[in-house]
Amino acid sequence: MSCTPDSGTQIDNYCDFKLHACVRAYYREYNMLKPCDTNIKELLRLSEEMIYLAAKGYEEHEDDGCAILYGVLLDSAHQIRKLAETEMWTHIQKGWWKEG
Repeated sequence: MSCTPDSGTQIDNYCDFKLHACVRAYYREYNMLKPCDTNIKELLRLSEEMIYLAAKGYEEHEDDGCAILYGVLLDSAHQIRKLAETEMWTHIQKGWWKEG
């Protein structure tokens, strides 16, 4: 695919559009997880790591400030996980989520 703009378009925007269209077509053709879904999976993994660190940090804290910090980390991890799971199920229901 060549990257040449139509009349009246900026070359950067045109190339970005064409590149994204090619990437989307590739993921559909090979039934792979799309980049946006890969990011959701990474958020789920990250939230689990945050929960582990919050629990470990809370057990080892030595002052109230640290306890508060790990409590905030734990709350944030649960919020991130809940949002990521909701978005994952939305993508699954729409048929967008394709495991590779």
